[in-house]
Amino acid sequence: MADHVANLKAAIFANLNGLDGQMLQFEVKANPVLKKSECWRKFGHVHALQGGLVQLEDTSFVACFACHTVYTFKSKNGTSTIMGHKCPHERATSDNNDGGKKDPPTLRKPKNPELDTLKREITKALVDMDVEKGFTLHSNPVATKSDCWKRFGHVYQHGAPFEAFESTYVACFHCKVVYQYKVRNGTSTMTTHACATASSPSSFGGHHPMLVDTTPRKPTTHHANPGMKRSATEFLHGGPNSTIASSQPRQNSKRVFHGTSSSPDSDVTSSQLFLTNYHHHAVTSSSSSMHPTMLPPKKAMDMLKQSITASLLAAAADGSPSSPYDLRPNVGDSKAECWSRFGFVYRHNTLLMEGGAYLVGCYECKAVYMFKTKNGTSSLLSHVCAMRKALDVAKARVSADLLHLVTHDILPVDVVDGAGFRRLCHTLMQVGARHPSSISQWTMPDTHQVQAQLVRRFALAKAALADRLVHGHVAVTCTHWRAAAAVVHDGTPPRSHVPQYNNKLMVALSIHFIDADFALHHRLLDVHEDVRPPHGATSTSTTTDTSTSTTSTTGDGPGKAAAAVAAAHESVKNVPLATKTLQSLAQQSLADVGQPTAVLVVEQLLDPQDKAETNLLPYQTFASVELDAILCDLVGGVGDPVLAAAVDLMGAMTWQALVRALEALRTQWDQSPTTSDKAGRCVRQWLAFCTPFGTAMETFQTTEPTQPTVHTVCYWRHVLRQHCRRPCADAAVSKGHEDANEEEEEDAAVVGAAKAAALRRLQQWTLSATQILAALLDPRQRKRVIKFGVSVDEITLAKDTLRLQMIELAPLVKLKASNISYQSEKTPMMAASILSMYGGDSDDEEEVVVGDDNEGGGEPNDSVSIADRVECEMAKYFDGSNATIAPVTPDKATSHDAANPLGWWRRQAPRYPLLSRAARSVLCVPAAPKQIHPMVQKHRHLLSTHAREILFVQANQDLLGLAASPLNDGCVI
Repeated sequence: MADHVANLKAAIFANLNGLDGQMLQFEVKANPVLKKSECWRKFGHVHALQGGLVQLEDTSFVACFACHTVYTFKSKNGTSTIMGHKCPHERATSDNNDGGKKDPPTLRKPKNPELDTLKREITKALVDMDVEKGFTLHSNPVATKSDCWKRFGHVYQHGAPFEAFESTYVACFHCKVVYQYKVRNGTSTMTTHACATASSPSSFGGHHPMLVDTTPRKPTTHHANPGMKRSATEFLHGGPNSTIASSQPRQNSKRVFHGTSSSPDSDVTSSQLFLTNYHHHAVTSSSSSMHPTMLPPKKAMDMLKQSITASLLAAAADGSPSSPYDLRPNVGDSKAECWSRFGFVYRHNTLLMEGGAYLVGCYECKAVYMFKTKNGTSSLLSHVCAMRKALDVAKARVSADLLHLVTHDILPVDVVDGAGFRRLCHTLMQVGARHPSSISQWTMPDTHQVQAQLVRRFALAKAALADRLVHGHVAVTCTHWRAAAAVVHDGTPPRSHVPQYNNKLMVALSIHFIDADFALHHRLLDVHEDVRPPHGATSTSTTTDTSTSTTSTTGDGPGKAAAAVAAAHESVKNVPLATKTLQSLAQQSLADVGQPTAVLVVEQLLDPQDKAETNLLPYQTFASVELDAILCDLVGGVGDPVLAAAVDLMGAMTWQALVRALEALRTQWDQSPTTSDKAGRCVRQWLAFCTPFGTAMETFQTTEPTQPTVHTVCYWRHVLRQHCRRPCADAAVSKGHEDANEEEEEDAAVVGAAKAAALRRLQQWTLSATQILAALLDPRQRKRVIKFGVSVDEITLAKDTLRLQMIELAPLVKLKASNISYQSEKTPMMAASILSMYGGDSDDEEEVVVGDDNEGGGEPNDSVSIADRVECEMAKYFDGSNATIAPVTPDKATSHDAANPLGWWRRQAPRYPLLSRAARSVLCVPAAPKQIHPMVQKHRHLLSTHAREILFVQANQDLLGLAASPLNDGCVI
């Protein structure tokens, strides 16, 4: 057995038996598949608490329900190991003096005091009708001619044949004396048995023990029957005729037997409820005996229901799955209200039925009822739960304490809806159920413990992020906002009892990179608190979230609403953070994660006087800023009443919000019979003008984290320019109206000014080298970029920049020896094309060659310079003179995968090692700011003393892995 399998096995055993001092992490569940092997009555599979089957290297684990002994299990190995398992109460304590050898056949086996004690306890339980221990007698189910089976029955415990010391047991129906029974040994012991009623007609072939015999008998003394082997009274109390000498102990305290167990899972579950009530007499004689009286079926059923209720209550109080019973919901389609409070009784995953009726129980008080479908649910509906009132009181107390938490600690009311708060409550409930006696002695972690764990998690997340970062170029973006924080007086008491607050500028830096598997990542890099604005900016300057650029619009009229939206956009442009300040913060944060080469992307127009630092690439602006500027001009410069009505419906300063508002107006006015055709036509014209801008912004701000966006900037600038140059069209022209030309002129006058202003902005839009490079590195656009309004000089300059990046990244790429030379054998394979949004399939689709010249192995060829390798890859990619390339996608690719150029580069990386490495450095740049987490956006104005650590850990929780578990983080409750 491997060491890690053995270690896990030992850990499971320690946790199940409470030896490791930790919370319960595993549970033993019955085998859900019906098996013939008897071992599955005692063993179950080990499952993780609230999880699946525990498995390691195709090896599962099984454990005994009684002693929690753990074994490894594989189906192919069978159950021979667990079949030979014996619990501690089943093992013999004494060994023979001859080293375990068998006694000679002529010698009698020595007495086993533990076996005799067990039989005595079974007899006592049968005589006293101890329902909790669960021993019952059943007639021999196999037809036999021996008369002894008319006086003896098999011993059952909890509805199953009782086995101990490798044998079953039988007992006399009258005196309850217990014998071991093995089929191979026969029935000689039972045949020679003579109990206190030996002279009665039922001793040998007389009345059935379950029948009532009310004939009066004369009491006699014990000496009247000298031939009796042993009586029940002497057997129980170790009398003269007892098989155990008086010097032997009556019970071995070192062993715990099934018959003496007081476990809450004791019950009465025999298929036939032969519970018999015996009348005991002080003395016995040959003419009188102990005769049974049949227990009424109703009383027997009541005892069974009480046993199930007691078992469920004991298991609920213990907090462990010790009961063989559990309540499960109704699997039918019944909509009766009672099934929200009642569940069906299952025993070891088997639905329990007695007398043709189901047993159902209340989830709260565990009261058990009989249920038949034909009788309805009236008895269940009339049930008055004894625990419901107490539960309602407890719920009311919890609600009151939650209100006290909110009001006393001045917390937002929606704190109770947070996932972290609910997880904490769930953990506390689990701990309370697991350790009900010691939970009151535990103390919650204080502030210092939580702070220490937070700092430790922060350091782990920082190290994990540094391991994830790749060498080369990454992109850094910023988000900043103002948050209120209490002023610290350094020990000096404030002048007033009213707390003083000050606004702090918070700056969050995000990093964007593509890993070696060509997966795009967006991570929070760092959070800087109390950043000082540059000289000339006042503390009251408006600062908004650059990742959303949204603000609510309120006002009494359209003019005020438009002015409010325009003012919000102006506040975004005039942010009180200079680029040099952001560069300094980025350098400081990148130093903690290995200081990769970064390009800073900001949301403000480029200033020719503001140059980047030497160790950072020249910063650039989001492409979405140009579209925001067009939206600002549209909202603030056009006084059309239809557009003003749409602005009133906008909840945010975005193109998507404007399109949604126009669609709502169109739906509302189309359904109104009093609306004029001119108003509806204006709405349609505005909607037709704004929809392409909204689609472009949605592409830039895609919610898919693995989808790059910067490669679409050239295409959308070209599409929007063509859209603004296109004349307005209206449905009235297609209707054939005579006045179609006049209506078209009126419609053109409505949106003509807006299109002209937008076109001027688009013509002034200068693409950056990164945006042109990203389009060239998209295999669908590399030969179409010139059609998108990009000049030849700009393309040449972008290619020169690409060559420099490839040379710079060459030391990070493991080049192969035969990167330029050709191989003779080639295997052609046709590949599907990338679904293109740029106008049909790619015009350069050709046959893909697998295993060609660039897939050779070996060490790099020193005779070939890096510049030659760069030129070779550039020529093959852009000219296609040396090798044919097609934009391939994975087999059975979805439309989403087909639109992602990173999938193409992942498969072409062996063909273009340098070019694919440069593509990772370019395509990681975002075209628009990424949306921050909703919880951060909601509570960003509430500054904590550890805002940096809290926000960083919250955004990078997945990097912590198993370290995020309280059990692995040294959390002490």
